[in-house]
Amino acid sequence: MSTMHQPYVLRVHALPPPSAGSELYPQLLDLLENVTPTVQALHPDAADIDIGGALRFFERTPRELAQLVRLRTLALLGLTVTIGGGRSRMIAAMAADATAPGALTCVDPTDYATRAFLRPRPIAALYG
Repeated sequence: MSTMHQPYVLRVHALPPPSAGSELYPQLLDLLENVTPTVQALHPDAADIDIGGALRFFERTPRELAQLVRLRTLALLGLTVTIGGGRSRMIAAMAADATAPGALTCVDPTDYATRAFLRPRPIAALYG
């Protein structure tokens, strides 16, 4: 049995309240590290997390795990987040950019779903 997992990345973008200080960002990173140890900080208010391995641990779909992250950040930090997800950092970032503040968009990791998500977007929307 293989221990490999399919990569799935969430771009978590915090929407701090105007009165919030800079102490919330480290707390957000700590909260994300409780979901997966694979956290890449994108200062000042975002992070990418690879949840591929965490999906099996939490027994959830990518969308369900994204909802859990969103709920925990709101309940524990009082912080609203926008989340985009996909099978790569690029897809996750594009999904987050296409998502309304405080909402989430998870692109299914299949080739078909990824192509369907990318097809209507202009080439300039691709990262890198």
